Amino acid sequence: MSKKHFTRDEMISYLSHLEKLGASDHGIFFYRTPEEKRRVLFNFLKIGLDRDEGAVYVAGDEAPRMIRKAMLNFGLDVKGLEREGRLKVVNCDGWYIVDKGVGIANIMALWKRAYEEALERGLKGLHACGEVGCFFRHNLVEELVRYEKALGRRLK
Repeated sequence: MSKKHFTRDEMISYLSHLEKLGASDHGIFFYRTPEEKRRVLFNFLKIGLDRDEGAVYVAGDEAPRMIRKAMLNFGLDVKGLEREGRLKVVNCDGWYIVDKGVGIANIMALWKRAYEEALERGLKGLHACGEVGCFFRHNLVEELVRYEKALGRRLK
């Protein structure tokens, strides 16, 4: 029988790992439920926000409006953070996938622009996470692999 949720010790371990991530670190997280995903990713973004960094969430499994609602339930002042330019919630279609294709250079330019916008607002950096299920839904698995490899080479 598979587990439905993290144990307390597993969650503490994940949060400890999230707090240790530094500039340009890149990780991949697999989750069993939407609740697990939100718990880990929202905590990751909150760590960045608490450090006076910007945050970007690329939604794919759920619509951005559902992510915003879940963030609000988690305790984030979504409207205030978006108004201040500290939080951006976008859809994977239009960020990762445009016209049914993946342009890695375009995605990297979007990440760079988000980072530069955070710095222009006086923030110390950017915490970002993106759901990549849209690559699977659009049958773009090879493009996902190329994108992930590019991230590993290009993050600075």
